[in-house]
Amino acid sequence: MKRKLAVDIDNTIWDLVSSWIEYYNNKYDDNVKASNITKYAFFDLTKKATKEEMFDILCVDDFWSTVNPYRYSEEYLRKLNKEFDLYIVTSTSYKTSRKKFERFFELFPFLDEHQLIITHHKEIIDVDIIVDDCPINLTNTDHIRFLINQSYNKSVKDESIIRVNDLREVYYYFFNTNNNK
Repeated sequence: MKRKLAVDIDNTIWDLVSSWIEYYNNKYDDNVKASNITKYAFFDLTKKATKEEMFDILCVDDFWSTVNPYRYSEEYLRKLNKEFDLYIVTSTSYKTSRKKFERFFELFPFLDEHQLIITHHKEIIDVDIIVDDCPINLTNTDHIRFLINQSYNKSVKDESIIRVNDLREVYYYFFNTNNNK
């Protein structure tokens, strides 16, 4: 029986923050840098737009076409999909879902919509392994937990969480080391 693996989308599989900030900068004539984001809720940096206006960007028809996968995402999602019961888990507003998921499945056509779970409560997902960029989503100690390194999660100090840079490192953890438990 394969183990169950949940992988987040935003800032784990693809680079949402950079596209979001670039769109904001172009629309509001600002110069916020994605690398300056040091906390998950970064809206204090986007002084020319309210939090609501920032979330409205995610509802713009052409926004999602600007979001691109991280290096290795396609290759290693394919590999992980073969080795695990892979689920794509994301916390997404119903307002952005259609556009977001059209883009996602365009980029990752080997994944199936039945592998997709949308919830703001990732802690209820019954999986063995979880990969996310947001430490709040890694609270269940029963999982093997991977945190994708981002500028906004560098202060997290939890030795039970395995820090990685990308999905390639998640794959190597299981298949190129002695960690295959």
